[in-house]
Amino acid sequence: MKKILALLLAAAMVLSLAACGGSNNETTAAPTTNAPTTAAPTTAGPTAEPTKDSSFDMNSVTGNYSIASFAVGGSWYTMATVCGDAFTSACPNVTVEVLSVAGGEGNPLLLQSGEADFGLTFGPVANWAYNGIIIYESANPKVASVAGKICLPHHLDIIINKDSQSKLGVSTFDELIEKKIPFNLVTAVVGSTGELCANLILEYYGLKYEDLEGWGCNIIHTDSSTAFEQLKDGISDVGIFTNGYAQTDCNEASLYGTFRWMQLSDGLMTFLKTNYGFSDVTVKSTEFTGIDNDFPAVGLTTNISCNADLPEDVVYAFTKALCENGHLGDSYVNMASFDAAEACLLSNNGNIPLHPGAERYYKDAGLLP
Repeated sequence: MKKILALLLAAAMVLSLAACGGSNNETTAAPTTNAPTTAAPTTAGPTAEPTKDSSFDMNSVTGNYSIASFAVGGSWYTMATVCGDAFTSACPNVTVEVLSVAGGEGNPLLLQSGEADFGLTFGPVANWAYNGIIIYESANPKVASVAGKICLPHHLDIIINKDSQSKLGVSTFDELIEKKIPFNLVTAVVGSTGELCANLILEYYGLKYEDLEGWGCNIIHTDSSTAFEQLKDGISDVGIFTNGYAQTDCNEASLYGTFRWMQLSDGLMTFLKTNYGFSDVTVKSTEFTGIDNDFPAVGLTTNISCNADLPEDVVYAFTKALCENGHLGDSYVNMASFDAAEACLLSNNGNIPLHPGAERYYKDAGLLP
């Protein structure tokens, strides 16, 4: 227990810096915080309705359960509350407590230990926890998937200053690496999700920070607001970030027209999806200034995971409540994009196994074969 609490404390410290490039906003999570603070488009909605099965008796499910989220008032806490309300509304003999601790990196540890029954996670971070890689010293096999992509995902971005791009004479990040061109790189605080993702990008190219510094690059680690300002002003040439949908600090800095997005190569995206649980996402031209056309990228989905030892009927009922409650976006606009047909896909769940109760529901609903 003491070791778990110590790990959670360490994770919580990182969480305050984390995912969306180390933002101070409640948009960072997986270590950092959580879903985008900017409301998702309300036009997004389910594209496939699950087949409703009235034969399962929701009244038969009883007990007291918990959902791990993050800080009270943040987007993850709100989403966990919405999910809990859907569960208790559908199952009147159930109560749910929303836990305001741990966050993206710590929640998988709570699920593994059984100190939380359900929890919000980032798809890639759940993958790392399950497999015992990146920041996790050992595998956490009791972390199981329930529903992926419960809101619009964060995406992993490489952004270059427009003047720097002209000065460096490159159109892709691969060119910078292949030609060993010195440049100033800014990314998130060390240990945050954004910074961990920057390391994964370098890993694909067989590099570490010291390799870049060896050919004259300068590496800066800072909070996202400062990073975007440096990139806007040309103090830094290139930035690597995890951005939430229309993330405020990135959006405001992009308005000056000095940002250009560098699309990740197909090989890099395949590497991140295959090995580290990232998902497919499309970055829209309407999301930030400096994006000329929609382009494919990799995303960090916000998911609901659970303890694998939970009874099958409990997780079945929870999943059914999420998918058949009407529309989660009616309760919280950031969840307006929730789609049961997307929620069941392993690619949107960090490529870790579904809990048998969730899998059974999706099959009964006609969403999985």
